[in-house]
Amino acid sequence: MEASTPLIPGTSAAPGQLRAIARRLAALDPDLPWHLLRFTPDFRMAGEDPTAPEALAEARRVGEEEGLRFVYVERALGPAGRDTRCPRCGLALVRRGIWETLENAVAAGACPSCGTPVPGRWGRSA
Repeated sequence: MEASTPLIPGTSAAPGQLRAIARRLAALDPDLPWHLLRFTPDFRMAGEDPTAPEALAEARRVGEEEGLRFVYVERALGPAGRDTRCPRCGLALVRRGIWETLENAVAAGACPSCGTPVPGRWGRSA
């Protein structure tokens, strides 16, 4: 399971709102992945601005400050925003493209570099 939050300016993108969300998620489980989504204006909100990449990077920082170990940002921050990194040593464990997994280095549910357990299902596809 993961939590997803679209950063909609004026609705769910204020730092205080994001901090409250992150704090609540971390209280549930610091290993719960938090997926931050860029708002892309459409339909009745077509006149609004999309979420700035800087706001997504700030939201990621807030999530990590509040104790979440796995915070992801979709395409707006590039590959670094999509990768799963070891919370202890920072090694890129899972590298993701836009629509696919490019590399999975998790070995027996842990970081192959420092041995930190990484929760999840880590089966490898052929």
